[in-house]
Amino acid sequence: MLRSVKLFRALGNFKKINNLNNSFLFCLKKMSTQINTTNYFEAKTFISPVSGITISTKIWGKEENPIKVIGIHGWLDNAATWDGLGPYIAQNSSFCFMCLDLPGHGRSGHHPKGWPYHFVDYVSEIVGLVDLLGWESYSIIGHSLGAGISTFVSAVDERVKCAVFIEGLGPWATAPEKQAQLLKQALISRKSLNSRTSDNNNNNDNSNQKLYPSLQIAAEKLQFNSLTFLKHKLEYNSALSLVSWSTKPIYELNQSNEQQNQIIQSNDKEPIGFVFMHDINLRANSFFRYSEDQVASFLVSIKCPLFCIIGEFGNAEFLSFYPARKAKLVAPVEELRVTNAHHHLHLDSPQLIQQSIIDFLIKNNNLQSQNNDNK
Repeated sequence: MLRSVKLFRALGNFKKINNLNNSFLFCLKKMSTQINTTNYFEAKTFISPVSGITISTKIWGKEENPIKVIGIHGWLDNAATWDGLGPYIAQNSSFCFMCLDLPGHGRSGHHPKGWPYHFVDYVSEIVGLVDLLGWESYSIIGHSLGAGISTFVSAVDERVKCAVFIEGLGPWATAPEKQAQLLKQALISRKSLNSRTSDNNNNNDNSNQKLYPSLQIAAEKLQFNSLTFLKHKLEYNSALSLVSWSTKPIYELNQSNEQQNQIIQSNDKEPIGFVFMHDINLRANSFFRYSEDQVASFLVSIKCPLFCIIGEFGNAEFLSFYPARKAKLVAPVEELRVTNAHHHLHLDSPQLIQQSIIDFLIKNNNLQSQNNDNK
C-alpha cells in the first residue's frame, strides 16, 4: 500500500498534501471552490500482486465498512466514471465502494513496452487485488469493458455476492474462423503504435501523448470522441471528471514528476498544457477474442444474483448480442431498461439508476434498507 490522501471539507489545505499525483493536486487547486465537500473519497494506490504495477483507486465510504463493492470502468475510461454513483453509495454507512483504474488506464501503471493488455489479465488483476485486501466477500459493478470483466470474475470467484452489469455482459466475441484475421490486424496495429512510443513506456513519460492547452479542451475532445465512436455526446461535466482524474499538467516538456510537483507546490507557474496518462497501447487491436460458445461457458458458471442495466440508446453492438447471452444465464437476473439513456448513463444520469443499484446491493448482502438522503 502506497500513497493515501483523504479529501476532507478543509480542501483549502491541499498544499499540505504530500505525494499526491500532480495533476490531481493542480485540479484541486483550480476546482476546490466548486466541489461539494459534504462527500469525500480516499485516493489510494496498491502494488498489484499479479503484475507488480501500481493500481490506483478512488474509495467512497470507509474501508472498514462491512459491505465491499468494486467498481470497474470501461475501455479508456477510469475510476472517475463512478463519480456520480460513488457519493450516493457512500451515504449508506455499510458500504465501501472501491473504484479502480485498470492497468494502463487513468493513474494506474502501464505494462512494459510490448506486453499487451489481454482481457483475461484484467480478471486476474481484480481477483489478485481482492486477495491482497483480504476480503472474504464482495460485490461488483462494471460498465462496458468493466461489465465484461465482471462477468468473468463473477463466474470464477465464489466470493462475489452479487454483480451489476451496466451496458455489458461478457467480452466482445469473434468467431473461430476469424481468429487468424484478428491476430493479423492486431500485429499491424501493434507495429504502428510501437513506432510512436518511447522505450520508457510509463505514465511519467508524456512524450507519446498529445498536449492539450487546457482541461476544458481535453474534455471537449473526449465529448467529440464519444459522439464519433459511441454515437452519443458525454455531458461536459462528465467528460471533465474523466479528464481531471486521468491527465497531468505539463510545465515544460520532458520534466520528471518530481520537478513538476515542485512547481505545483510553489504555486507560481501555470502549465503549458495537459496530457493523458493512459497507455496509448490500449488502442491496439486485440490479439485474441473468445468465441460466443466460450463466453457462454462463463455465463452458465455464474451463480450469484445479477442486475443488468441497459440504456435505450446504448452501445449498438452490445444491444445486438445481449438478448442471446442473457438467455444463457442460469443465475437469478434482474433487468432495468432506462428510457432516453445512452452508454454512459451511470455517469451522465446516475440519478436514474442509483437507488435501484443500492436496493439490489442491500437485498443481496442481507442488509436492512436505509433511505439515502437524496433518494
